Amino acid sequence: MLTKKLSLTLNVGFFSDLAATRRVAEERGLGIEIQHFADGALLDGAWREKVSEIKNAFKNFSGVLSMHGPYDNLDPAAWDPQVQAVSRGRYLHAMQIADQIGARIIVFHNWYFPTLRYHHGLPRWLDRRIPVWQDLARSAEKFGVTLVLENVWEPDPAPQIALIDAVNSPFVRACLDTGHANMTALNPAVHDGTKQPGWGVGDWIDQLGERLVYVHAHNNSGAHDDHWAFGKGTLDIAPVLRKLAAMKCPPRVCLELRNFEDQLSSLKLIDEVL
Repeated sequence: MLTKKLSLTLNVGFFSDLAATRRVAEERGLGIEIQHFADGALLDGAWREKVSEIKNAFKNFSGVLSMHGPYDNLDPAAWDPQVQAVSRGRYLHAMQIADQIGARIIVFHNWYFPTLRYHHGLPRWLDRRIPVWQDLARSAEKFGVTLVLENVWEPDPAPQIALIDAVNSPFVRACLDTGHANMTALNPAVHDGTKQPGWGVGDWIDQLGERLVYVHAHNNSGAHDDHWAFGKGTLDIAPVLRKLAAMKCPPRVCLELRNFEDQLSSLKLIDEVL
């Protein structure tokens, strides 16, 4: 299997040392994902001050900046018009912030729930979301950012694939979260009502194919979204990394881990694997 060098990204949040993260990123030629603006309380508060802090911390940074967008209880295609308006407003606000700090990728959650199979399933979910995401794609184009839709609860990539293909925009692509996919693979009965083996992370990579431009990589117990380092947990991360590196156009891989030490140990494992 031919492997290429993966483009890697570290993540920073409220408890991160921005200077230390930048130092390692620049030493190794890595990108940085900024996660502060996923917090709705910040977006309603001192977000301008945080933008200023981030801009100062990463001034003249030569790597690729990305950003996690807001997600908690948001649905830009909700039936409730007020929820819809708030959600769209949050997403547009995130694009504005990304433009100000120089982030070129924004992660948004896909938010397809498997229980929707009791409510006309994927077709009805798509009907409401296609025009919404086409509109958001036009906004993303204006800001020059790519919106990547991340799997959360869905047991397979069908919702991501159907929505991305229907929107048909280079500004809306896929983000694979390895930890979320690992949980649905190990607990299929919880998610789709069957006792059949769930989709493994490798299956997700194969099916998403060229739609996949970004990865949130982390490990877990299979029962909880632990965000453990690569070397701990039930997911064998080595074949996942090799499979990603062997893709025709390998996606950018963000080490979405809880602390800086776990990011450093996972970087070491990547060096050993690739």
